[in-house]
Amino acid sequence: MDVSVHDTARIQGTLPDGYQLVFELWKRHSGGISKVTLNAAAKPVDVRLGATKVRSPEVSAGAGGYHWRERLIRPATTVWSSTPNRA
Repeated sequence: MDVSVHDTARIQGTLPDGYQLVFELWKRHSGGISKVTLNAAAKPVDVRLGATKVRSPEVSAGAGGYHWRERLIRPATTVWSSTPNRA
């Protein structure tokens, strides 16, 4: 039977505006930490300026052992490019 689970990331220090956390729930299989599969990846969560904790969205997990991985990302910004004039 699946249950809803979440994670909470603790932030030390100060991050500038514009960062997000990606939470991933990985399922462990027999054979150690090298035997894991991605169970769920939540949508990125905005990190507010001055935040010390960020909670993940709820995801479903079945029976077994799991661990969370968090990634701090800065979403891509718009890149402006131009084509030079060719005379």
